[in-house]
Amino acid sequence: MVGPTRPLFVLFGSSIVQLSFTNGGWGAILSDIYSRRADIISRGYYGWNSRRAVQVLDTVFPKDAATYPSLVVVYFGGNDSMGPHESGLGPHVPLEEYIENMRKIAIHLKSLPQQPRIIFLSCPPVNEVKLRENLSPHVSEIVRTNELCRLYSDACIELCRELNVKVVDLWTSIQKREDWLNACFTDGIHLSSEGSKVVAEEILKVLDEAEWEPSLRRDSMPIEFSEDSPYDLVAKDGKTTINLSKVCFCFRRRFQLAAAEAPEDIKALFNEYSENGVMGLDELRRFLVEVQKEENATVEDAQAVMDSLNELKNLNVFHRRSLDVASFFRYLFADINSPLNPKLGVIFSSFDWWRFVYDDEGLEFSLKRVHHAMDAPLSHYFIYTGHNSYLTGNQLSSDCSDVPIINALRNGVRVIELDIWPSATKDTVNVLHGRTLTTPVELIKCLRSIKEHAFVVSEYPVVITLEDHLTPDLQAKVAEMITQTFGDMLFSPGHEALREFPSPESLKRRVIISTKPPKEYLQAKPVEVKDSGPNKGEDSAQDGPWGKEVKSFKVNIDDDKDDDLEEDDEEYEEDPKSQQNTAPEYKRLIAIHAGKGKGGMRDWLRVDPDKVRRLSLSENELQKAVLTYGKDLVRVRNISWLILSDLQKGLAENNTQRGYGRSLWLMHGMFKANGGCGYVKKPDFLLKPGPHGEAFDPKATLPIKVTLRVTVYMGEGWYYDFKKTHFDAYSPPDFYARVGIAGVPGDAVMKKTKMLEDNWIPNWDEVFEFPLRVPELALLRIEIHEYDMSEKDDFAGQTCLPVSELRKGVCSVPFIRKREISIILLSFLCDLSLFDSEDFLSPTCYIMLFEITL
Repeated sequence: MVGPTRPLFVLFGSSIVQLSFTNGGWGAILSDIYSRRADIISRGYYGWNSRRAVQVLDTVFPKDAATYPSLVVVYFGGNDSMGPHESGLGPHVPLEEYIENMRKIAIHLKSLPQQPRIIFLSCPPVNEVKLRENLSPHVSEIVRTNELCRLYSDACIELCRELNVKVVDLWTSIQKREDWLNACFTDGIHLSSEGSKVVAEEILKVLDEAEWEPSLRRDSMPIEFSEDSPYDLVAKDGKTTINLSKVCFCFRRRFQLAAAEAPEDIKALFNEYSENGVMGLDELRRFLVEVQKEENATVEDAQAVMDSLNELKNLNVFHRRSLDVASFFRYLFADINSPLNPKLGVIFSSFDWWRFVYDDEGLEFSLKRVHHAMDAPLSHYFIYTGHNSYLTGNQLSSDCSDVPIINALRNGVRVIELDIWPSATKDTVNVLHGRTLTTPVELIKCLRSIKEHAFVVSEYPVVITLEDHLTPDLQAKVAEMITQTFGDMLFSPGHEALREFPSPESLKRRVIISTKPPKEYLQAKPVEVKDSGPNKGEDSAQDGPWGKEVKSFKVNIDDDKDDDLEEDDEEYEEDPKSQQNTAPEYKRLIAIHAGKGKGGMRDWLRVDPDKVRRLSLSENELQKAVLTYGKDLVRVRNISWLILSDLQKGLAENNTQRGYGRSLWLMHGMFKANGGCGYVKKPDFLLKPGPHGEAFDPKATLPIKVTLRVTVYMGEGWYYDFKKTHFDAYSPPDFYARVGIAGVPGDAVMKKTKMLEDNWIPNWDEVFEFPLRVPELALLRIEIHEYDMSEKDDFAGQTCLPVSELRKGVCSVPFIRKREISIILLSFLCDLSLFDSEDFLSPTCYIMLFEITL
């Protein structure tokens, strides 16, 4: 027995009780509601009937127990009511014996030294059609009819009146719902989450109304560990904590919220692929082929979809063989129904999801599939790159830590930047943002974390870029740290400079060091930290939590002012003195050299056929280069496509600590492509000249290749993931959606749905079309906002998806709040279709409930 001692509620019965602790089950609901007030335990077992229960009464409820239950909820009758088998075996118990068995159970419980409160549950109804469809071929025919269930239910209720025992009439309560046949069962017998809600509500009603002393009403029972604690969550005032045990989670209010009802188009779609309100395996397979465009889907694939929705997936006896409209709707909103094409990247297809094997060492990698050719040189790929990867907050005064590095790697980032400086004692090396107030972290700690987490989500190489401010003796120490930490994982060309970049495929699970030859750290000039408002390139506070709108960028070519904290990038690579001052063992580790070389921008962009290098440009430099030397940039083939597509921000580098606005949303969305491995192959038109030797010009007038059609249906999840007063203090929120494209100037656009007033589950049902000239570089953007008449509209979630990887069909996508890693239970259903060029992408797909057509 664990302490402290609290009232004990025991649920005693058959599989209806055993399964009540599955997700959404009535036992789990009660356990959640009575948390810190009572312990709710199960004594429910598959196949048990009242005869078996009588046999074990003294074992389950001994009269000499150390502790006695305060409440016992008893359910038997479903198995008893089955028709008898000719062999005499099986769970059937004649009605007269069933009544006597239930009488014995009640009398035994009342005879315990500390008499518990008792609630009997009568036999619920059954869906006879669904029961026959879901019966395993390994089990003989089950005769279980709704009429037999009624007889056993009535007998239980009459017995309880006689014995003065509280009873819940499940047979009647469940059938009060008009959709009970399809909504309340998983297999015709066992309860779905909707059926469990009915059971939980009826039990709570008995507990609320019973005149028992002491009362077992939730709000009348003492609560444990209710004292205020400094370890609770910190309140918004920053001075106190919030005791969550004192927060009322109102069960009835949650259940009174209307469940998301399928839009009429979705109901029509279900009716088209179902018969008499039931979608069988053949109909579901046809839906997968014709609507979801999973052309090779089989009946086994359809069964896998149903199994993924089966709340009894660990029970071999019952298998879901059909879907009603409620379960079909749940499938459309499920994570398995992703908008990304399973034939390309993420394997969230209807059936592959259910078949994947859990991999403790790399769950994300197990769920994704790389499909781009990975045998080209590194320069042929966009690489998911971090900037100031070690900062926990702003660039001026936050802490440096290995935690942001770990988070970046586990989100797929493949390039980690470390600014390395001598420690205060000048005898070891720290990572920090130089000449600021940031607190340092030891380099060795960062290196070890990189080794541990480098290949959790992707096998492809990790590049560590070092901003070096060290003396030669400390460089030698760094070389030793790196060599000892990474060992054989380290890729080093030795004394010879690389003439061509290796491929990601050839560098799987390898770590690459990249840096420019260092300057003497003693020559570094201190920078005066000015508090002059938002940093350049960042959004001001007045733009809200999602930042400014991403527009086609406009740069003043005459504006030569760089960011205050921009590192000077002088001609280190060509400086022989700098080369001579570099520790030789450190120099040998550098696989990719960085630097601009001598001259101006055009000289920097020249390609050296005998040597590869990394060119680092500030945002201003890069934007000016796009305007002045655009063709040279395409020829160099190492510039972020988002910059080339005129999306304003310098997204070649992902500084996740500088805010969470639209610019970073686009970066995160872009690298969802290719299985999220951190490497995205550049399209051929960025790698090869055109037929007349011309470079790709994103501003040119281009023909329309495809049209993306997005049908926005509905969204749900805000009610459960936000406080009820988060958006409006006195009314439900007024949501609208912004849907659009980020891409080349001719494709970039944002559109907006109508605003729906006072609705937690908005149902927009609007269609948008987006003609696309360069779909290879396009991202589908969806944002949800809440209209506010007097203030700036509230942000309610967003997602960003690469158009090149969308699939046709009805899909659901989880939405993200402020940070990429903050995924909540917001879902958006839509229909996506691509059309006009069938061979470019597979056409239709839904998000939040939305449809995409290409």
